[in-house]
This record gives sequence, C-alpha cells and structure tokens, in this order.
Amino acid sequence: MAVFCGCTPQCIDPTDPETPSYSFSINKTSAKKLSIVCNDQSLDAIAQIIKDAIYENCGQTVPIVTDEQIKSVKKAIYIGDSAHINIDSADKALLPVADKEFSFIVLDDAFWLKANTSVGYYNGASMFARRLSQSSDK
Repeated sequence: MAVFCGCTPQCIDPTDPETPSYSFSINKTSAKKLSIVCNDQSLDAIAQIIKDAIYENCGQTVPIVTDEQIKSVKKAIYIGDSAHINIDSADKALLPVADKEFSFIVLDDAFWLKANTSVGYYNGASMFARRLSQSSDK
C-alpha cells in the first residue's frame, strides 16, 4: 500500500495556533493544493471523514467540491466517480470487484477511493483516517 501522508514534527497539535507550519501530501502533492471531489450526495459523510482526518492530523482544511463547482482538478482526493478521472482498460482492473470491498487508486496527482457499496466507502475512508493517524512521519 502506498504511503498516504507526511507531516512535519510541528504537526503534533494542529489546533495549537503557536504551531508553525503543517505539511501533508498525497503522492507528493501538498494538501494546500488539494480538493476532495465528491459528486454523490450519499457519499458526503465519507468525504467529511477524509476532510476531518486531514484536519485533525495535520491542521489542513481541504475543501469538498463537486464536478459542477470546478472546471478541472488534477490534485484531488476523489470519492466515487468524477468526470475528471479518465481511466483506460488497464486501470479498470483496479476497480472494486465482487471480492473487494474498496480500492485505492493512485493517479498522477490524485488519490481515488472507489467502492461497490456505501459500507465499502465507509471502510475505505476509515482506513485512510487510521493510516493518517498512524503515520510515522508525524
């Protein structure tokens, strides 16, 4: 599994206003440049889990947007389908199938959570939050 994040040592208490700078990245993309793209209202709570995990662990507030709110996004965490994701037949093999609950797909400057069910999305977002809180880079 890919390393999802890295925090500077100052990231211990993201709520402390005296804490200098924060650093969070996915696939070497800073959270300051990220958006969470979620087009399905039934997945809003999943997007919020990821947003909260990033803030709680690294003090970065990442906006949640839809395809309609943006023209193009490259640096993003995608929850479910998006018009901004172009996948070819090789990538389709990574999508969830009957024996997988969810998939994490790493694109150039993006991270895509895809699942077959709402429970799969919840478990994928929860794993993301756990991995972020357990990061050895903090």
